[in-house]
Amino acid sequence: MGYKTGDAIGLSSGTTSNDKFSLTMIPLRLDLVYRADFKPEQFILPYARAGGDAVLFRESSGGNSINGIKYGFHGGIGVGFLLDRLESLSGTMENEMGINDVYLIVERRYSIINNFQSTGLDLSGFYPYLGVLFEF
Repeated sequence: MGYKTGDAIGLSSGTTSNDKFSLTMIPLRLDLVYRADFKPEQFILPYARAGGDAVLFRESSGGNSINGIKYGFHGGIGVGFLLDRLESLSGTMENEMGINDVYLIVERRYSIINNFQSTGLDLSGFYPYLGVLFEF
């Protein structure tokens, strides 16, 4: 979920107005992921992903608001780094919690989220991701 506020900008003048602007977004994503996972305990795990997107949004400015959904698709590449080399942590997590592997994930994704070239709000762009992947 994302939320941002700021000063509104006039449509024709392009200058800052006295109105406040806010944007709330709730992204929904469906992914297909291919991981190049060829051997057990592989230290570097490259992967690629593609899928569809839907973003629920609400724009508010000057007492007016617009609600809607923007559809699109995305693709990305990334790499995971196996963190199981920390033996004291990995043994405990596998035996007590059932977590087999833990990866640090670094990813770059490009999304086209603009209702397939319609006018209005365009949420397209490059997005970096950093995360942790738990494999059960």
